[in-house]
Amino acid sequence: MLLVGPVVPRRVVNPVPPVPTGSCALFVPPPPTHHRPGHRPCHRHRRAPRSARGTTTPRPRPPKSPHRHVRAGHSLTDGGLSVGGATFPDMTLTIGMITIDTADPHKLAEFWTKALDTEVRHDWGEFLIIGPAVEGGLQLGLQRADDIAPGKNRVHFDAHVPDRAAEVARLVELGATEVAEHTVPGLTWTVLADPDGNQFCVGQPG
Repeated sequence: MLLVGPVVPRRVVNPVPPVPTGSCALFVPPPPTHHRPGHRPCHRHRRAPRSARGTTTPRPRPPKSPHRHVRAGHSLTDGGLSVGGATFPDMTLTIGMITIDTADPHKLAEFWTKALDTEVRHDWGEFLIIGPAVEGGLQLGLQRADDIAPGKNRVHFDAHVPDRAAEVARLVELGATEVAEHTVPGLTWTVLADPDGNQFCVGQPG
């Protein structure tokens, strides 16, 4: 015996309306949609085209200052970089100062100002600039550092004097330590160390 239950009509999401009678035009059904009848479209389908939404004007950013990478004691001028009063032309690599790391810049400055017969030109507490004894000479910077590498310094400077022996004796009296002496044809120099152990050379031609 075959049992037949009630027939449940299938739910049609997008029913196609019947073709109107008495019309010669070809009826084109509406395009399918992803939404069920009566449901509100989501925001993705309700957004207007990009051309209709318009464009937003980006917020202007302030121009970067050319002084943002200039350290204390340095300034940029129309003529170039000014360091402790000395101006170096733009686009020119010039060594204007040698800087020594030290645990106490002021204490070490007492030795170097007497050794170079000059004075501290700029003092920012943890960074000092000792001016050259002669116009156009190299400046000496002393900056405070906590992680000073032990051992011999990898960079040192050489000084030339007419009387090496007398100058070495004067520097030792100021607090320097004589380390070694070397001679090559035409030049003799003495290696010394300042009170912090930074080595430098004093040479004499001949």
